[in-house]
Amino acid sequence: MSIAATYTALFNLLDFPAGVVPVGKVAAKDDKDLVNESTYPVVNCSGHNVVLRIIRDSSINSVGLPLSVQIVTLPFEEEKCLRIMREVEGVWSDDCPSKEGTPSEN
Repeated sequence: MSIAATYTALFNLLDFPAGVVPVGKVAAKDDKDLVNESTYPVVNCSGHNVVLRIIRDSSINSVGLPLSVQIVTLPFEEEKCLRIMREVEGVWSDDCPSKEGTPSEN
């Protein structure tokens, strides 16, 4: 299992309601910023952060891939999860109406 996906396994194991809202796509500038140590450092005060380096290296050359926000709530709060997802979708649609990958309004 990918390091980036391990935290989501806990939500599934504990039966937490979760949903994903698409919010756009990776831009060419984002991809260029990943390889620049000044904009995306993988060194913290105690030295190299192995997890950050793996995430950065895995994300290089990802232009055009979808970006999303995952919403997780406590068990038996499915309605709250859906409401928050709708709010995120609305905020994204209002802020970036012309961006590719913007969720469609229902």
